[in-house]
Amino acid sequence: MIPAELLAKYPLPREELLAGVEAALTRTLGAALGLCIQVRINSPLEILAWSRDPGDPRDPQPLDPSRFSRQLRRQLLYQVERELQRRQTLHDWQGLRVLRGQALPGEILRRRGDGRLHVALEIAEGFSGQVLLGECPPRAQPPHERPRYRPGEVLEFLVTSVLPVESRGLAKILIRLSRVSGALPEAMLRAHTGRGDIRCRRRVAGAFSDLTATSSVPREAIRAVGAELKERIRIHVVSQESP
Repeated sequence: MIPAELLAKYPLPREELLAGVEAALTRTLGAALGLCIQVRINSPLEILAWSRDPGDPRDPQPLDPSRFSRQLRRQLLYQVERELQRRQTLHDWQGLRVLRGQALPGEILRRRGDGRLHVALEIAEGFSGQVLLGECPPRAQPPHERPRYRPGEVLEFLVTSVLPVESRGLAKILIRLSRVSGALPEAMLRAHTGRGDIRCRRRVAGAFSDLTATSSVPREAIRAVGAELKERIRIHVVSQESP
């Protein structure tokens, strides 16, 4: 009843895959038939139904999926796919949420009428070279940059949040980005140097960023970040005891 190609679209753990199919069939059949439903993903598929009258002697009643109407079968497949897509999104989010706070290169795909940028992020390390879609709202864009954004341009963005959301009945992962956060030069310098002691204490996007570190930072890293952000990067060396 459930096509193998549909199940193959969602690389979930087997237990999660079967649980999703069971949940969708149980929910949809219960609503369509007005019965209490139990689904067992055996071979063949086993569906048992109970009436809502606890004294009904016919309970439980086995249901034969081959006798379902074409319309009901279509609805069942539609709901199974929605459930698996939702579970796949949550499964992916568990891994992708570690991206929050990282600086990543992104290619601008387009700018929407409301000013939002749609950005393709290429995630290499640990994610098999996935390309994810991110969104940078106008408030997260430096005002001096907004008129100059062009499709195909590659810039560094800070990942500010990774959220599972639902839009028009479909689950997806929403990755929000920023070009104005003080955490962007901080994250970029950490990526260049591998150090965790770098902190941004003040930034005016497009003008300067004031950062602190417990020892000097290589000049080539400072120059690279300053060139990307087109602003002056100032490093203040402080002792580890300093606030």
